[in-house]
Amino acid sequence: MPRVTLRPLSEKDCDARWVRWLNDPAVSQWLASRGKIRWTLPRLRRWFRAHARRPGTRIYGIMAGRRRVGTLKIEGLGSERWASVGLMIGERRWRGQGVGTAAIREAVTVAEQADNLGVWAGMRSDNHASFRAFSKAAFDLACDDQWSGNEFARPLSRPADVFEGRKAGERRVFLRLKVVVPLARKVLR
Repeated sequence: MPRVTLRPLSEKDCDARWVRWLNDPAVSQWLASRGKIRWTLPRLRRWFRAHARRPGTRIYGIMAGRRRVGTLKIEGLGSERWASVGLMIGERRWRGQGVGTAAIREAVTVAEQADNLGVWAGMRSDNHASFRAFSKAAFDLACDDQWSGNEFARPLSRPADVFEGRKAGERRVFLRLKVVVPLARKVLR
C-alpha cells in the first residue's frame, strides 16, 4: 500500500469525483444526510465554502501515494478543546486496506500540533468498518447512547449541529482517543 497522507483541500478540489463519492450509496448511507441529499458540484462547493471558513476546521484529501482516495474533516482544532474527526474513503478499491486508520492517525497528529485535549468521532453503531478503523487507531468507546428525538447525552464537547437530521431511535456510538493528544504520538508510533 502506498503511504497515506493528508493534503489540505481547496474549493478547486470540489470535482465530479468527489460528487460521485457523495452520491455512492455505499458511502452516503454513513453520512449525516444518510443518502437523502443528491449532491451536485454547486452544492458541494457551497458546503465546502461554509465548512472551510469555520474557525478550527480543516478539510483534507486522503492521499494514497499521489491519488486522492477520500476526504477527512477535522473540527474543533485549538488548544483546550476536543477535536472531532470524520472521513470517507470514496474509492471503493481502497476500502478495507488500512487507509482510513492511517488517515485517522494523521488527523491525530494535526490535532496534537493544534494543542487539542483529545480527539473524538461519532458514527452509527452499525458502521462496523469505521468502528474498526478508529479502534485500530487507538480510539475506544466513549459511550453508546440513543437519540430519543429530544435529548442526547453529550459526553464530549462537539458542535451543536452534529445531531441534525437524526432519526428517533437511531443508535450511535462515540469514540475518543484512548490517551490525551500530547501522549498520542508515543502510543501511535
